[in-house]
Amino acid sequence: MDALEKSDEPLKMNVREKLKVLNKKNLDSLKKKLTKSKINFQIISIKNLYRSKINITIRKTILDPQGKAVEHSLKSHGFDSVIDTRIGKYIELMIDTGSKEEAEKISMEACRRLLANPVMEDFVIETEEVN
Repeated sequence: MDALEKSDEPLKMNVREKLKVLNKKNLDSLKKKLTKSKINFQIISIKNLYRSKINITIRKTILDPQGKAVEHSLKSHGFDSVIDTRIGKYIELMIDTGSKEEAEKISMEACRRLLANPVMEDFVIETEEVN
């Protein structure tokens, strides 16, 4: 008995399970099962999932006091070969959209408007399709 046939249990699925359920082969079957059951479940449209990996770093021309503190701490712990340390941010976005280009455009706009400070920080975006 699969999770959709249990009408009295809450429907909890992770993203991969939702992808399996919502593929085109199972969509009509899913609608019929949900109509017959008492589960209140909203079907979402998943076009294509993309993962954008974003690295945000302070520009090389700007002093990084946090990086310097970590560098001094590393040297005091015997890591004498470390010559420079920069601290940054790593962010992953899961994006549901029609194409990789559109996912990259969304990621770029998110960085420009919210995630990165354009005066002090640079960012690099890598976007890949999630299977």
